[in-house]
Amino acid sequence: MPMRSCKVFSRLVSESMDRELAPQQRSALRVHLEKCAGCAEFESQLKLLSEISAMFTRPGDPHGCMTAALPEDARARIKAKLKSLG
Repeated sequence: MPMRSCKVFSRLVSESMDRELAPQQRSALRVHLEKCAGCAEFESQLKLLSEISAMFTRPGDPHGCMTAALPEDARARIKAKLKSLG
């Protein structure tokens, strides 16, 4: 059964992907991850997803969107299909 604090620490894992955590948060998170295999696995999976999504992000995209760099002909086909669907 997961520790009650796992919910808090899984949120910190997620936040750590977007911003630098405060020193106390980082320290507490590291200690928890050393003891909790479930949260450590969650962190590992989140990092992997982040790395994979980075492969499909356009460099310099100001919105940080996961917009796959599709070839122009593929984009044209998609646009044409969407137009035909109304």
